Amino acid sequence: MGPNNSFNPNPLRSTNHMAGGACHVVGSTTQVGLTQVLGATTAMTDLWGPISASEWHSTPCITGRPATEADVAAGSAVFYVPGDSAAAPMSLPCCASQLLEDGSEQPVVIVQAELAPHGTILGVRPLSGGNGVCMATEVRLLPSGFGALGGA
Repeated sequence: MGPNNSFNPNPLRSTNHMAGGACHVVGSTTQVGLTQVLGATTAMTDLWGPISASEWHSTPCITGRPATEADVAAGSAVFYVPGDSAAAPMSLPCCASQLLEDGSEQPVVIVQAELAPHGTILGVRPLSGGNGVCMATEVRLLPSGFGALGGA
């Protein structure tokens, strides 16, 4: 059987882009790419599905240590850094607003924070579903929760 050339994930932010500026990062794809590879399954919908704005605090996350490949497979982390890495000192999960490349913002739950030579890399889960990777400078923390966004 030949390779599946239809796999073309639609990530929120390319981890390849992150690797050029921060470090070597191995990330997972969004639900779109995973379902193309694995088929439309309930497991993938559950893994990266929507998050309730009122129940964000129960979102699986990684705290106090770097993520592993197994954490990414389990949906507790969005990416892992092969080799040495360190967890960033951050209380997780936490609410934030992520600034997107088109200038808009989206509500996200930060589920992972790791230190890199060029800054802190975050693994995020948008409330609408999926996942992404960004730098800490690309989010605005919402210590009071998503109510600070006015209806999110």
